[in-house]
Amino acid sequence: MDRSASTSSPSSSSSVSHSSSSVSPSFSSSSLPAPPAASTTPPAASTTPPPSAPSTALSSSCSSSSSSCERKTIVPPPFLGVRATPAKSVPSVVPISNETRAILKRRTGKEYLTSADLPASLNLTDCSALVDVSALGQVMELSLHYCKRVVDVSALGGVRKLNLEGCTRAVDVGSLGEVEELNLSHCTGIVDVSALGTVRKLDLTGCTGVVDVSALGQV
Repeated sequence: MDRSASTSSPSSSSSVSHSSSSVSPSFSSSSLPAPPAASTTPPAASTTPPPSAPSTALSSSCSSSSSSCERKTIVPPPFLGVRATPAKSVPSVVPISNETRAILKRRTGKEYLTSADLPASLNLTDCSALVDVSALGQVMELSLHYCKRVVDVSALGGVRKLNLEGCTRAVDVGSLGEVEELNLSHCTGIVDVSALGTVRKLDLTGCTGVVDVSALGQV
């Protein structure tokens, strides 16, 4: 057996192992992609001006670069649906009852349907059948002399010259304070006249129920 052959085999195997270990993959740093660069440019500021207040506006002669711009206050126009002064009260139209309408026709010969149809002056003296006078409040001069069945006279406050002489059933005259000339003579049912202090001319002759007249100092 040849010894040289047997001793040379280990060296050859060793050289093989070294040659195999020296083979390794190599990567160049230039072949890798570079990381993205961070942006250093600040975001652009918004140039849109803020909305102006609705109650003010810049003067037309003011420029954007001026620091002494005058601001003008915008005053809204007045609302046209609102009246500056309240409307004057309009007298309501009151229908005349059938009984009173029949009496008026007998006395005047005319047909009156509502209070707006009545004349400015009306004389119903000694009308024993008259009871309802609620539609007669727009008559300027009204005589109910000895209409003894009349009780409620509260609607007659708008009459300027009113004669209730002998209306013995009338009791409450508190609504007659605006009457200019008022004749209550022989109205024995009346007690309280404290609301009549503004009446220009007042006749209380024979009003036996009236005791306190202290409120009539101006009459």
